[in-house]
Amino acid sequence: MSELASNRDAERILRDLNDRQKEAVRCTSGPLLVIAGPGSGKTRALTARVAYLIAVRAAWPSQILALTFTNKAAREMQRRVLALLPRGAGQGIAMGTFHSVMARLLRRELRDGWLPGYTNRFAIYDKDDSLRVIRQLMDEHNIDKKSINPNSVAAIISRAKNAMIAPGQFEQNARTPIEKQVAKLYHPYLETLHRADAMDFDDLLLKPLELFRSCPPVLEKYQQRWRHVHIDEYQDTNRVQYLLSHAISQDHRNICVVGDDAQSIYSFRGADMRNILDFNKDYPDAKVVRLEQNYRSTQTIVRLADSIIKGNTNQLKKNLWTQNDPGDRVVLIDALNGVMEANKATDCIRSHRQRNAYAYKDFAILYRTNAQSRPFEDSLRAKGVPYRVVGGTSFYQRKEVKDALAYLRLMVNTDDQVNLFRIINYPTRAIGLKTQEKLRSYARFNGISAWEALEQCGNMPVGTRASNALKRFRDLITRHRAQLSSSPPDEVARRLLTRANLFMDLNKDSTDRGVMRVQNVQEVISAIKEHMDKDAEHTLSTYLQSIALLTDADEGQDDDDRVTLMTLHASKGLEFKVVFIGGLEEGLFPTYRAIHSPGPNAIEEERRLFYVGVTRAERHLYLACARSRLRFGRVEDCVPSQFLEEIDTSVTRPEGTSPYERRPKAGRSARGYRPQPYGLSSHGDTFTNRPAPHREATGGMPAARIKDIKPGARVLSETFGTGRVVSTSGRGLQKTATVQFDTRGHKKLMLRYARLRLLR
Repeated sequence: MSELASNRDAERILRDLNDRQKEAVRCTSGPLLVIAGPGSGKTRALTARVAYLIAVRAAWPSQILALTFTNKAAREMQRRVLALLPRGAGQGIAMGTFHSVMARLLRRELRDGWLPGYTNRFAIYDKDDSLRVIRQLMDEHNIDKKSINPNSVAAIISRAKNAMIAPGQFEQNARTPIEKQVAKLYHPYLETLHRADAMDFDDLLLKPLELFRSCPPVLEKYQQRWRHVHIDEYQDTNRVQYLLSHAISQDHRNICVVGDDAQSIYSFRGADMRNILDFNKDYPDAKVVRLEQNYRSTQTIVRLADSIIKGNTNQLKKNLWTQNDPGDRVVLIDALNGVMEANKATDCIRSHRQRNAYAYKDFAILYRTNAQSRPFEDSLRAKGVPYRVVGGTSFYQRKEVKDALAYLRLMVNTDDQVNLFRIINYPTRAIGLKTQEKLRSYARFNGISAWEALEQCGNMPVGTRASNALKRFRDLITRHRAQLSSSPPDEVARRLLTRANLFMDLNKDSTDRGVMRVQNVQEVISAIKEHMDKDAEHTLSTYLQSIALLTDADEGQDDDDRVTLMTLHASKGLEFKVVFIGGLEEGLFPTYRAIHSPGPNAIEEERRLFYVGVTRAERHLYLACARSRLRFGRVEDCVPSQFLEEIDTSVTRPEGTSPYERRPKAGRSARGYRPQPYGLSSHGDTFTNRPAPHREATGGMPAARIKDIKPGARVLSETFGTGRVVSTSGRGLQKTATVQFDTRGHKKLMLRYARLRLLR
């Protein structure tokens, strides 16, 4: 490439960028922090920077590492980079998720035996595989699965691994009963995976770090190879991801991280916001570029979002702005109950479809928890509105698909104990639970894998019928495993699943569901063939690895014209013309757990989650709460979310007559609004003001000060009548009280909203 051509390519790459984006792209050396607000074109800036490095000859493609959090994001980034460069100029960039890139690294390096006990054929255990191991270990250690949920055990072990806490240290620090039980399982879990030549998702990051620390030549190799490191969504990185990226870039220090601390919402997965907040401490000479111009949303929505996030104190300061049109005001909906809230959402969708000719896929209904989807689903279904629920059972999580994949994984890696026991007696082949336990015991006693025990099944104390069944199963896998070297993998897979009687078993169900399950397994075989046709180097192993690394975000169908229902967490990174956020009530959003957590961190993360949801909207935004909800078969009264007090009401409007009023400016924030007292007459989804009950009885007595509400006090509520305070918790504006009302039973109230009167 001539210097003139290089300059032309560089100019073309910069042409459509704003000044701040250009500043980030032109910074080609040293540490760089790009703080990118929602809708600010961060992907455009990041891909432009990668292309610019190549165009100006600051790096060869093979010297660039770009890490994302979903395969979909990696594919989009690669597409954009290639589009910005001449044909063939962008080939060779190491681009993908942390897990996929590190899995490829391990496949290469384990050939040299750097990690004893592991081969480059190691299996990747997904969440279900790990849970099967944990359940088996709980049985072996006589730990009751009814008292301790295996999912909780898995989560605690995962958090410990990502915090790099070894089993011995975890056992020493264990304080709670569940931690002491998990301490019995942590080391055996690691040993089980190691014996099976398997890694879970945490290991795909921990093992490369272990490799770098124990084998400096390997680390130096990748420091020299990847001279420019880029990380997208840096606020979502955990401790191990931080250490990996720091290790690779510590020699050349050419590290560019892009993210938004205001969108850090995955602490429950181990994400550590300190990684982005403390970037300048790690790299004091880092250049900082702020992308604050929003290209997605209207001025109204941007102003509302800015007012939300300003409620957080622990953040990197930035000021969102946009040149987009002002747009409609944000609509505030106060529904009588959850059903009316859902009906209002459906009516909004039908109205916009009629007025603006939007497609169904332009709408999203967001909520805090999956359980909230039911009334929305009922309403949409009743009115003939097509929808999809993100977070439902995905293709690769369906039982019949998991069973088929288990056969294939065992054929590739016979040490894969989890998948061996998943299908050793499915379909039924006279290898019952007692025989399986004898197989496990024989393997443990002799210090060998379950497959090696299977190869010695003639020496095991089992009956002739069981012994023959074990031999037939072993021969089935061995025979088809040998065929992989001479036959196409899809054909081998078809023969294996047919001779294992999987199709015969599924065909016993002649209903539509049974037919669908057969078609799903057939689709697996088709997917293998498609995978093989894409690249001559693809194998059955690479197909299985690509499946294991799939995320929920990778399985979406962009061309499906349906309304999207999803949790706020699942909405991150997406955008819709119309967004409806439901369930804005105390205890639901923010959750009770966040409200009662010590310190501000939990509430601040909930506020960031609200910010993420609001900034998904391009044109129209609806915020809704309900006066009551049906929970566990009982109607419970609700209090509007504290977040509704904090928003900028100059850009909002109520739907009909609002139950909200502006706060007095004296001594209170003029930005917020608060609900009128409950006890208002209802008209559809909104309320009109009228004197609340008990007002005359109180003689205009003002609400008691929060600090004066103490256990034992007799109080009067405008909603629930008279009662006695049973207990209180929290302090200041977060203080709550449990009250035993004379006619309404126990109620837990947020005192800042309850406006209780003390009775003498």
